[in-house]
Amino acid sequence: MESADKDPDDLIMNLVALRQRIDEIGLVGNMSDMELIIHVLNKLPEEYDVVLDSLEACLVSTGEDRVALGVLREKLNARFERINSKESKKDCNKKALAAGYNDQLKRTCCKFGQYGHKSD
Repeated sequence: MESADKDPDDLIMNLVALRQRIDEIGLVGNMSDMELIIHVLNKLPEEYDVVLDSLEACLVSTGEDRVALGVLREKLNARFERINSKESKKDCNKKALAAGYNDQLKRTCCKFGQYGHKSD
């Protein structure tokens, strides 16, 4: 994933499909869930560092040494939704500011006395 605007679920689904094809061919050993998770985590952009920190905290607090693929998927999807909601709010704010901007002059012309008119 190059950027945070791409759905991490798509990355996971593509990797799972790729793993299944590799397993069907049988040329190399089977890819474990842990190897798949490591690959997904290495491909994440820095906007997902929060997810990495929370996964690490979960592992430390539970004393486990593995993360389930489903848990990773849920956390990544939640972060993706938060990132997209922030982006859409920024876009709405920009549109609201642009809609409120009016280029019309708000004074009376000194030469002709007309409101909203400017003479050279």
